Amino acid sequence: MFFTRTAPTTARTAEELSRAYGYESHDHFSRSLPVGATVLDVAAGKSTLGLRTAEKRPDIRWWNIDVRRGLFNFAGRQQRRGPDNFQYLQANVFDMPFVDGSFDRIYSSFLLPHIAIDSVPEAERAVGNMARMLTPETGILSVCGFEGGKGYTSATAAEYAADPEAVASAVVESTSAGRTAEFITITNNFIRYLLQFHRLP
Repeated sequence: MFFTRTAPTTARTAEELSRAYGYESHDHFSRSLPVGATVLDVAAGKSTLGLRTAEKRPDIRWWNIDVRRGLFNFAGRQQRRGPDNFQYLQANVFDMPFVDGSFDRIYSSFLLPHIAIDSVPEAERAVGNMARMLTPETGILSVCGFEGGKGYTSATAAEYAADPEAVASAVVESTSAGRTAEFITITNNFIRYLLQFHRLP
């Protein structure tokens, strides 16, 4: 699919992503997780959120997944230096190697806007796939979009079960509102980068 080939790799620190998800700091984010929580970060890229949180919270289990093969030297380094409660796997949001209802918390940063640029229905399907992985009733999905969008939003497993289509649509709309402006910004930055090597006389 288009987005799996062209979406830029995100490289956000634990502090930056904690604030993107509405927390004051990474310490605040880490303390918010339930005791013994199972946590998944979808399309984690080069984020350090999972690694740093697993280090602070040895009682939890954290999985990062991302589809891009080019990340796996980076992922291997994170895996080797990380604690036993942290894993990084190659997987796609549309084909995750987990049983439904496996996770207390699921996070995903900047994935949905990239999918929505190409197909809003596919972005909504991605929300549904993540929601299925939540523990019934108590699981929470938190996603954040481009900086040009409305920031982050959350939905519980119970909310999704009650009205899947409405929740998926609201999550995609909330996190993808700035997708067009951000896409233009990315394109313009790339053009400026190319012009550095092809300056007119």
